[in-house]
Amino acid sequence: MNIETKRLLLREMTPADYEALYAVLSDPDTMRHYPYPFDKKRVRSWIERNMERYRIFGFGLWAVCLKDSGEMIGDCGLTMQLIGGVIRPEIGYHIRKDMQRKGYATEAAAAVRDWTFAHTTFQEIYSYMKYTNEPSARTAMAYGCRFVEEYADEVNERTKVYAITRAEWERRKSEESSGSHVEIRQIPLTDDAVRQLIELSKMWVAEGCSNGMVENTWEDIRKPVFAALEGDRIVGYAFGHAYTADGRISLIPAGSACFEVDELYVLPAYRSRGIGKRLFDAIEAYAGKSAQYLTLVCCTKDYRKALHFYAVLGGMSFHNAFLTKKLSVQSIV
Repeated sequence: MNIETKRLLLREMTPADYEALYAVLSDPDTMRHYPYPFDKKRVRSWIERNMERYRIFGFGLWAVCLKDSGEMIGDCGLTMQLIGGVIRPEIGYHIRKDMQRKGYATEAAAAVRDWTFAHTTFQEIYSYMKYTNEPSARTAMAYGCRFVEEYADEVNERTKVYAITRAEWERRKSEESSGSHVEIRQIPLTDDAVRQLIELSKMWVAEGCSNGMVENTWEDIRKPVFAALEGDRIVGYAFGHAYTADGRISLIPAGSACFEVDELYVLPAYRSRGIGKRLFDAIEAYAGKSAQYLTLVCCTKDYRKALHFYAVLGGMSFHNAFLTKKLSVQSIV
């Protein structure tokens, strides 16, 4: 059984993959979110277990190989895992340290997702990980999952669970095949673009999801602006500005080049499709050309979702919070 993507070939493991897989699973950095790196015995057992899964289930963790060279760089596949007390189908992935941050895990996981919904009757697919494993969480979101739960357990302390349903996958595939996809790119501030951006800010205010949010004016919108475009329609946006740190924030040395994300918004109907993350990635890439730090001030009323988005998915560090409580005035005698 082979699964091919643009850059990868996924195939069944064999004992001949031992050395390549040992380089992945024995690495302390790659396995830092697991109880321990694998020794030689555990790697051999890992291969044997997956070969048994192929025989019993017809699937398991498959070898992830570079299509051009055939080199094995990790594993990815479908297994049955105990998640929150229930046996569920789960997509797992491990990529060799020097091959990480190249999109291979997402590419492989998306291929396994498509294979699973095409060849099994499962109605939902999961990925789960230790609460500290932010790269794994970002991969789950990148291949289409949404956060569904977090629970305490003995192994991980806390485990996070992400999932995508068959209906969600079918909707995404339908949108892709019909050409109703969303493009992310930097846009010029034409009259039409600014009018659309102002209308989106009005919708943001109407949602009532952010403290102190007011409708933008023409003067409020700053370059650069990155837009999520469905044809000519803007369905989301992000913009910000460069500045020099003055030293008032202890984590950022005075004089450092910084970039502040002023606003990031996606229409409700277009959420949970990774558009916000793509906007964040675009503005981060732009900022990274000249800035040392990416910053933002978040005034959301749902701080849990905001922290998940910016800290877990965006890789930002939480610095501080400004909290208020309105007090009743009492006379002093």
